[in-house]
Amino acid sequence: MCGISGWVNWSNKNDLLKEIGMIQKMSHTIYHRGPEEGGFWKSSDALFGHRRLCVIDAAGGKQPMEFKKGDKSIVLVFNGELYNYQDLRKELKSLGINFKSHSDTEVILMSYVQWGEECVKKFNGMFAIAIFDEEKSKLFLARDHLGVKPLFYCTRGDSILFGSEIKVLLANDKLVKAEVDKEGIAQLFYLGAFRTPETGCVFKDIHEVSAGNMITFNKSTIGDISFTTTGEKEYWNLKCFQHTDDLHQTSKKLKVLIEGALSKQLVSDVPITFLLSGGLSSSVLVSLASSLSKSSFPEPCPINESSILKTFSCEFENDDKDYKEEINGPKKPWVENVVDNVQSKHVSSQCSVDQLLNTINLPMKARDLPSFSKWETPLRIMLGKVKEHGVVLISDEGSDEIFSGYDWFKKQRSLNMDRLPWIGNIYVHFNKYLKDQVLEQVDFMNYGEQVYQKAIKNMPILEGEDEEQVKQRVASWLFIKYFLVYMLEREDRTSMSQSLEVRVPYCDYKLVEYCWNIPYNIKSVDDIEKGILRRSMAEQLPKDILYHKKNNFPLSVQDKNFFIAICNLLEIVLLDPTSPILNFIKVEPIQEIISKKYDEKCQTYENQTAIEHLLQINTWIIDYNVKFV
Repeated sequence: MCGISGWVNWSNKNDLLKEIGMIQKMSHTIYHRGPEEGGFWKSSDALFGHRRLCVIDAAGGKQPMEFKKGDKSIVLVFNGELYNYQDLRKELKSLGINFKSHSDTEVILMSYVQWGEECVKKFNGMFAIAIFDEEKSKLFLARDHLGVKPLFYCTRGDSILFGSEIKVLLANDKLVKAEVDKEGIAQLFYLGAFRTPETGCVFKDIHEVSAGNMITFNKSTIGDISFTTTGEKEYWNLKCFQHTDDLHQTSKKLKVLIEGALSKQLVSDVPITFLLSGGLSSSVLVSLASSLSKSSFPEPCPINESSILKTFSCEFENDDKDYKEEINGPKKPWVENVVDNVQSKHVSSQCSVDQLLNTINLPMKARDLPSFSKWETPLRIMLGKVKEHGVVLISDEGSDEIFSGYDWFKKQRSLNMDRLPWIGNIYVHFNKYLKDQVLEQVDFMNYGEQVYQKAIKNMPILEGEDEEQVKQRVASWLFIKYFLVYMLEREDRTSMSQSLEVRVPYCDYKLVEYCWNIPYNIKSVDDIEKGILRRSMAEQLPKDILYHKKNNFPLSVQDKNFFIAICNLLEIVLLDPTSPILNFIKVEPIQEIISKKYDEKCQTYENQTAIEHLLQINTWIIDYNVKFV
């Protein structure tokens, strides 16, 4: 698990060998993604940087990795894990390829040597790949099927820059400025911390390779143009097929797919740990891992020496008084039930309001964009505990998206919306506090509809589905392809900021492909969210754990003291005439909320989200020296 950075320029006007200091600066911004070792590759046309967190073949997987083809080099930097690298290694050896290491890095490099850009279609894993091919004078970038690993890029004049995080590009202050245009302003105030592939990365002209896509830049000898590109090219996407399996067959096949995805992701040379929220999805992974026989484990697979699983959870202080049991019967300690069932060694952590407040800007600095601290800080605290026990964590992220587990899938109002369901009518709230000139510049109602239309424009359809089925498929598409963008981004930045690798078996692309075509009435069988997952694990978990209803993880903070505290912080900002947020908002409606901060009727989710988001934007503009153009 690593962080990558690069700068390519084929122009005769530039010699990148003079810019070694800049690539070192770019790479250092993501030291946290790989504190164990760093490496660089340099030529007059390209500079590659790499930070490494060693998980597989520490000695043989050093990067940048180079393959010499005559007097030309093919150079790779890669972030992620290739889960099927052992199978590909065998295939490549049968074709006469010799290997110097046992790393997945070398398998990726030699796959490119053998199959060219088509190699990416053979990969199963989470990855962001950059390859510089001197012989063919090209730069090849690719990202995994679901977008688990990030990959940002931008072009400036004759230069192409790329990196694992936006901060890598911004570090090259010779070429890149932290600029935000009208489109970026719309994203900031309409999408909040959410992003979609079509709307960019808020910063002007900085892009992210979309999930399941690749892009190639080729050296050009035409006139003054130093490079050309055909743009991003899709190598994978969801396709519609008639689901012909009955309930029993679907249940049986799901278990095989989940077990297979988990088994592949247990490959590691370092200890593996598990997230355990007490909910269904994480309980399934922990239970499956505990029941897998030693003979079925891949090699190497250090669950740990005694085969006792290590599990981790997090909750807010005083959460028990806000807990609302959704099924009949008394409150049950669901995490403890699973721990008892699988006999894991469990570590629980708590997040206090003080911790939220003291670290409120850390998620923003991890993402390089305004964030939702109340969602991300508890995860950060728990991952800090995990880091004390291991380097790799298995997470259940993606389960709600692929199994249509959110309430939005059941609500007609959400299904009938012509906007992203998780955004809903939020633009109404912006109208309350944004200045008139901002509202005139950005028509949020039309902007929201445009974002939605772009999102569904290329969605595949299945002939013969009725109106309700079409709505459910649209919702499934939006959550898998768009909502999951934020959830995976949150998990990657939060974990990698603490030098921890998180793996997500539910995002195995073959499992996602199958779930995408399961009709909602089968997914929600027994009239409960993710009913088909519960059916498939009927022999794996006790019934009370199996049919415990959805419980969000980490839970959103309910403590009124958090709301009161962030109101106080924003009030200080509003009283400072130099605060940049004042260029965008009307003070009066915000002050009205602040003045009622002790009133429970005012302590709503909407108000809490708005107050925190304005705080984050103000700090972000200052810290990143953002200019609006």
